[in-house]
Amino acid sequence: MLREGQPEMQAGDKANQTEKMQAGDKANKIEKMQSGNIGQEKRPDTLGTVLCAGKILLSSGAEIYRAEETMYRMAEAMHIEDMDAYVMNRGIFATAKVGGEGIQTRIVSVPDKEIDIGKIEEVNELSRDVCTHSKTLDYLSSSLKKIESRNHYGVMGRMLAYFLGAGGFSFAIGTSMRDSLCAGIVGSMIGLYLLFSQGRIKSRVLETILGSVLTAILGNLLVSLGIGVHLSFIIIGVMMDLVPVLPL
Repeated sequence: MLREGQPEMQAGDKANQTEKMQAGDKANKIEKMQSGNIGQEKRPDTLGTVLCAGKILLSSGAEIYRAEETMYRMAEAMHIEDMDAYVMNRGIFATAKVGGEGIQTRIVSVPDKEIDIGKIEEVNELSRDVCTHSKTLDYLSSSLKKIESRNHYGVMGRMLAYFLGAGGFSFAIGTSMRDSLCAGIVGSMIGLYLLFSQGRIKSRVLETILGSVLTAILGNLLVSLGIGVHLSFIIIGVMMDLVPVLPL
């Protein structure tokens, strides 16, 4: 009986050894692949980098045709062929043939507009630099990341802009310096509210409605205290801070 069972046991041992060897080979291959990837930086996405330029332009207040033209010029400089892009205020859809990578499709979501002429100018300058001189994809990607993370306007600068915007427009429609000053004060408060609500209130409509309510409350408060005189002129001046700015 032992002799008859020995071949079966030997065959089972061989099968187990084979499975262990195969499992060991797979583990070694995975370790080699992982160790080979250590220290290697991920190569920037060629098409995604070009679309990032359009995203920065649109989110900074640039017109759609400006973003399209900039992306097409950068794509040509990066040797991207047959690029076809559909650009909207809130998104970019693009398909192109990337050298060595085949046909690719990308979808990029564009955040709410926050007017920043400085970023628009920097992207335009970068586009001219890339098209005029032979720049690498790494250079383009790192430059766009720096531009995107840069903040040209501090809190005090924005508050001053809201003050001058509301007060200046109120004075332009024929009110007194007294009412213009009140409009500027309320405009500064609205600016502070908009900075606080950024990222917290997802609906732009709701944000505008709440800002209008706050404008009416603060305007009535200043008039009731005797600081302001004409409530309508104060509110009209402040409301200009809430009106979405036309794309540049």
